[in-house]
Amino acid sequence: MAKNTINFTKSALEALPVPKDGTRAIYHDSKTNGLQLRVTSGGVKTFSMFRWVKAEGRPERITLGRFPDMSVEKARENAANVNAAIANKENPNDAIRAEKAEMMFGGLFDIYMERWAKPHKKSWQADIDNHRRYIQDFAKINNRKLSRIAKTDIAALHSGLGKKRPIIANRVLALISSIYGWAAEQGIWDKPNPAQGIRKFPEKSRDRFIQSDELPVFFEALAMEPSEALQDYFMLLLLTGVRRSNLMAMRWNEVSFERKEWRIPETKNGEPQVISLDDGQGVMMRILESRKEKAKEQETKSPWVFPGSGTTGHMVEPRKGWERTLARAEIFQLIGLIEEHEKWGAEKIQKKKSEANNRLDKTL
Repeated sequence: MAKNTINFTKSALEALPVPKDGTRAIYHDSKTNGLQLRVTSGGVKTFSMFRWVKAEGRPERITLGRFPDMSVEKARENAANVNAAIANKENPNDAIRAEKAEMMFGGLFDIYMERWAKPHKKSWQADIDNHRRYIQDFAKINNRKLSRIAKTDIAALHSGLGKKRPIIANRVLALISSIYGWAAEQGIWDKPNPAQGIRKFPEKSRDRFIQSDELPVFFEALAMEPSEALQDYFMLLLLTGVRRSNLMAMRWNEVSFERKEWRIPETKNGEPQVISLDDGQGVMMRILESRKEKAKEQETKSPWVFPGSGTTGHMVEPRKGWERTLARAEIFQLIGLIEEHEKWGAEKIQKKKSEANNRLDKTL
């Protein structure tokens, strides 16, 4: 029988003396083969197994947990599982080492972006934005190992986002599912996708077309937008009908002032597209010529028509500016309806619009 062999009980382990500084004492359980308790000079007591593992041809130490957080009964139960694994010619430490080597979701996201999203997805910047805004600070997912992330964790994130932003919640869910799916294809992940089977929120079409009778009010509201860059952007977006992402990434070398054309090198379907900049009134060309001239005056060397301060170098989704413009248009339209009823004069109408615009700027 090994030295320091005792019957492990709670009272017996609590009464064990603390070793001298710099030393460690090891006690063996008289009832369970291989079960030990290591006691440090700091008083830390840890259950472990020390067994010869035939599969490795050497002895292995398997740490089980600390006493008293782990009870004697639980330690013996875990020790029995270790002994059973060794009897089946398995190394119990393999699973522990595999878990330690397993990456966290945040690490997998970085690999996914570099190996797949950036080389193959036009919307990779949206993936980065969604991760930064909605996943990065959600510790139950981003800072956990892949196998520790449960479907309930992902469902909680999706449900929480969906209370106010159901469409964003669906996009984040799709991103997480895509990352796990890609990891499975690459052999990084060999378990079921925990994001599958979570019901998405219903989405309504966001198509909304400005009607002809709304244009005067819309243009008036747009003219009061404080950012000239956003004025130009929204006007070109309206007149060209292109995707927002294409216009935000518009480069000067894609524009031909002579032919009044803009060649988008690659659209969503992977094909180039030529957009006419001849609207019959010269509005689009005047906007671009004005922006080009101002860029020269400011000695701006940016290749982008709409430069930005972010990582892309160009403007990103100008949601606040669009909300300001729409809010102004709705208020101006309301003022117009009141004017019809009250028979206001032009001076009073303009005063009301200025007051509304000032309040709106403070709010937004």
